[in-house]
Amino acid sequence: MSVKHTITIEVRKPKTAFEKSVYGTTLTTGNNTKIFIKHGQTTQEYIDTFYHEIAHAFNHISGYCKSEKKEESLARLIGNIVEPCYRVYKKGKTSEYKFTKKRV
Repeated sequence: MSVKHTITIEVRKPKTAFEKSVYGTTLTTGNNTKIFIKHGQTTQEYIDTFYHEIAHAFNHISGYCKSEKKEESLARLIGNIVEPCYRVYKKGKTSEYKFTKKRV
């Protein structure tokens, strides 16, 4: 038996006061997950937020984390780990990096 789950990701300007107060949010209902990511973040904020919200989606789908506190800690950790992987490092100097100033 195959179970399908749909994840929709919206990168847009906030529509509500709550959306203005966060970088992103994830809501799962049944076999559908909607991820909102606030438009206008820096590149590094966007990368962190994207993977943070994907981690929430995975937890919602899999039921891996039963505790909201543990789920949030895990999502923060994942965003914080993945974001540096996208940095542009100077040749041979991983301690020296630069970000593009582009906003998403």
